[in-house]
Amino acid sequence: MGSLKQTFEHIIELSKKLHKSDEYWQYEVNEPLSRDEILQRQQSLGIIFPEDYIACMTVSNGFKVDFSSTVGYFSLYRVRDDNNVDKRSCLGWANHHCLYFDSETGEFFVEY
Repeated sequence: MGSLKQTFEHIIELSKKLHKSDEYWQYEVNEPLSRDEILQRQQSLGIIFPEDYIACMTVSNGFKVDFSSTVGYFSLYRVRDDNNVDKRSCLGWANHHCLYFDSETGEFFVEY
């Protein structure tokens, strides 16, 4: 778990550097959530988020990076109280494909 959180932190830092050197690189970070806030939202939504996703949301509640909206992007959705959540929940996008988490199997997969 710790390594994914560190990777996410590294992606955010690299995105900041890319934006400084190239104005076409855009990134968006949000205020992080505390673990307790995420667990409360899990309970209100009736779903269990993956532990790695929780760790990432404690770094930034949602994240998006894109190059001029032309080469695809990487985005993790924010945790909100009104998220529509079902058995297979889309947690974000990678290169125009949805990143899913299957709450029954605990697996991540990309929809092609």
